[in-house]
Amino acid sequence: MQPPTLARRVTVVPLRDPAVEAHGFAADSEYALRCYLPLIGPSSWLVYSRLALLAVSADRTIVDVVELAREIGLHPRLGRRDPLAQSLGRLEAFGLAEWRHNGAEYAVRLCLPALGDRQAARLPHSARLFHFSAVHGGDAR
Repeated sequence: MQPPTLARRVTVVPLRDPAVEAHGFAADSEYALRCYLPLIGPSSWLVYSRLALLAVSADRTIVDVVELAREIGLHPRLGRRDPLAQSLGRLEAFGLAEWRHNGAEYAVRLCLPALGDRQAARLPHSARLFHFSAVHGGDAR
């Protein structure tokens, strides 16, 4: 649920999921980089990486979204068509984060689940091989 308008400040919190944390991949892992980046795109990946780092280091962090946009090279403007808002929505669509409390809080996963076979099929060949090796101990042939 993306908020109607992106506020200037958003509280970032960890999204805890014991099942994923027990069997998933750390946000800064090679799996996360090689398998999620091609799916969510570079802007969303930079946003996710930055917010996951904040979420892992504190229970709550207030983020100035204009400053965040500038830090990762996105044009800072507030609104639905804002590149940062679109990246945040993409993270939510892929289950890497979720809005809470009517858009006042943005919860970010600290660990990522393994991709499903359908998502893995969309990966470039080398990333697909890496995925199958990491998840199934085999290859994608």
